[in-house]
Amino acid sequence: MTSPANFEGGAVCGVYDETLVRSGTVRVKDEAAPADLSKALLDSMVESSRAHFGRKICTKVVRRDGVLVSVATVNGVSDPTLDLPMLWVAPSEGYRLGL
Repeated sequence: MTSPANFEGGAVCGVYDETLVRSGTVRVKDEAAPADLSKALLDSMVESSRAHFGRKICTKVVRRDGVLVSVATVNGVSDPTLDLPMLWVAPSEGYRLGL
C-alpha cells in the first residue's frame, strides 16, 4: 500500500483513506495471505479505522520518559489514543516491517 505523505513541522502527514487500506496486501512470512484471510483482516482494519477516514493524520517520534513514542494528531488535534511506543531494532535482529 502506498500513500501520499509530506513532512510538516517534524511530522509525517497524510490523509487517511479507505481505498488505500482496502488496497493493502496482507503477507505472512513473506507470502501473500489467502484471499479470505486478507479480506477479513482488511475489512477489520477499515471498520476499526472508519472514524479517521478523510482526516489528516500526522505522526512524529518523540522521547517520553526515556521511551520512544510515535505521537499523533488528527486534523491538528492531539489524539493520545493513537500514540504508540516504538523500539528501534537492527535488521540483523530478524525483524522486518513490510507495508
